[in-house]
Amino acid sequence: MRKPKFIFALIFAAALATACSGEANPDRAGRGNSANANSAVQMPQTPLEIELARLQRANFRQIIAFSRKDGGKITDEDKEYFREYAPSMQINQRLVTDDDQYFVAGTNFVFTPEQLDALGKRFAIEDFTEKYGRKLETPTPKKEN
Repeated sequence: MRKPKFIFALIFAAALATACSGEANPDRAGRGNSANANSAVQMPQTPLEIELARLQRANFRQIIAFSRKDGGKITDEDKEYFREYAPSMQINQRLVTDDDQYFVAGTNFVFTPEQLDALGKRFAIEDFTEKYGRKLETPTPKKEN
């Protein structure tokens, strides 16, 4: 009488182990943990997404990406032009993506329309600020006496 209970317990344990591993159900085999699958999908994939995620975590007021209009890589001349119209003292963090395709700027000041116009002559501009749920206040022009 003890033998059937032992065999039953052994079969039950094997069935339980197989069910937990997902191998018993061919539809579930190879899928893995759904939490791991979701986190892999949400991980940044491109150099731009990686830098945007880094700046988003820093909670900057404005996050903007600048790329060459011709789709080429950022050159030393581009860097100099960018520094002229987006000075370091106004930008908290300026990054160039690993593939040299984008400048990504994270800042707590708002770019002026004049700065964006000047930068827009040379670069394509993508504002990721609202994508991250931030509302921008339009800068008020300084009054001249």
